[in-house]
Amino acid sequence: MARHDAKKKLFLWFSNLPDYLKGMLFLGCSGFLILLAVAGSYILRFGWIPMENREWWGQFGDFLGGTTNPILAFLTFIGVLWTIGLNNEELKRSSELAERQKISEQKETIHRIIERIYLELKDIINAQVESGGGHGLPPTISLQTAIENSITNHVDWELVKKNNFPVLLTIHDLLTQLKFYLTSYDNLAGDALLSAYYRRYFVVLALQLNHFKIIPDELRQYYDKFNVYS
Repeated sequence: MARHDAKKKLFLWFSNLPDYLKGMLFLGCSGFLILLAVAGSYILRFGWIPMENREWWGQFGDFLGGTTNPILAFLTFIGVLWTIGLNNEELKRSSELAERQKISEQKETIHRIIERIYLELKDIINAQVESGGGHGLPPTISLQTAIENSITNHVDWELVKKNNFPVLLTIHDLLTQLKFYLTSYDNLAGDALLSAYYRRYFVVLALQLNHFKIIPDELRQYYDKFNVYS
């Protein structure tokens, strides 16, 4: 049981080592085993000579050095390649992290702009305008309601257009800007979840303004991409 626990601890210790330490440990152990193998093969072949025999030690050193130096040099070369590979991998991870951070910051900036445009559009279409008082409507209603009732002829569209034409052009510009930033966000995020929410929110407004030729068909089609009201 104790032996099994010791093996488990050793395995966990090795698993938790950084990759570069694992490589160094592997190369170090390989070099040590090669030295032992070469020395052992020499002793087995020629026998063990007492330490006083300097000629034997000289021959042993020549054999050991001549045999192991190329192998150890090769292991050193492999170690250098291993280190370069680890450095490149670390550099790649750092670059990917920096790129993700950059994209995250860009998305956050664009999201803030989108939210600002969204709130500005809401304020504009909820602003009170003259209704003309027809069909039981109050004297003032929201611009959104005025546009909706203009389609059903409950509100005089020409009156709405005359009194609010600069505002209608502002809505056109804001919807165009919103489309640009939503498209930019979609490209960064790799999906269209955020833009789908805003498109669905303004699809009725886009259809109504397109009906009165305030915004072009291309802009209307963008907000009605899911054909919510087709």
